[in-house]
Amino acid sequence: MENKSRDVLFLYIDGAARGNPGPAGIGLVLFDEEEREIESYNEFIGVKTNNFAEYTALKIGLEKAKKYKPLKLTIFSDSELLVSHLTGKYKVRSSNLLKIFQEVKEKIKDFNQVKIKNISREENFRADKLANQAIDNHLNRNEKEGIFELTVKSHFDAAHFLRGYPGECSKLHGHTWEVEVTIGGRKLNEIEILYDFRDLKQELKKLLNKFDHKYLNEIPPFDNISPTGENLARQLFYEIEALLPSGIFLKEVSVWESPEAKVTYHR
Repeated sequence: MENKSRDVLFLYIDGAARGNPGPAGIGLVLFDEEEREIESYNEFIGVKTNNFAEYTALKIGLEKAKKYKPLKLTIFSDSELLVSHLTGKYKVRSSNLLKIFQEVKEKIKDFNQVKIKNISREENFRADKLANQAIDNHLNRNEKEGIFELTVKSHFDAAHFLRGYPGECSKLHGHTWEVEVTIGGRKLNEIEILYDFRDLKQELKKLLNKFDHKYLNEIPPFDNISPTGENLARQLFYEIEALLPSGIFLKEVSVWESPEAKVTYHR
């Protein structure tokens, strides 16, 4: 079913981001010449900057307005930067915005007459509410979905001694060290797994290889700090955490010096 043609349309747009960049949403509302709402829309658009969200809202708003074939379109936005860009007051200096700015300029050519006006946030409350609602819905849905966890295990053989320890561990001795790593996340990837356990095992094994069949007291940072299970778990935590992609968090790293005892580091 085709949308009914309108002589005049008013488009209110808003983009919001919780952080810059951060989780972002867009909202837009279309009104006819008698100020009756004829369409509204909102969407979560991922982790974006606030300015990129504003432009995305306008881009999608223009696509939706085009269906009504208006003779005149007036756009309302509470983003002074966006309005200044499109009216030629400011140049687009951000490389992150240049492409979408050019896309928006092309879409504006689909209309005979377009005006864009800067309004206050209060005047733009409906689009603002929709944009923030999109973020809230996404975050609440993710919280309800819970968290997936994945644990892998590997080992290495190494010798060490504990400086200042009041017992036999102050003498040189060896262990088969077992290391467990647990990661977590809320979203599955395109093949519906959290993270490929083979990749995680491979990354862990690569980190442990520098300790395997070595004398830990000579390997940084344990040439300066004691090579205890606690320090080893913490060091591995930092190194593994740096390898993980966005959306995956490191829950904990556990180190076993024997089948009866382990130490765990987590935040």
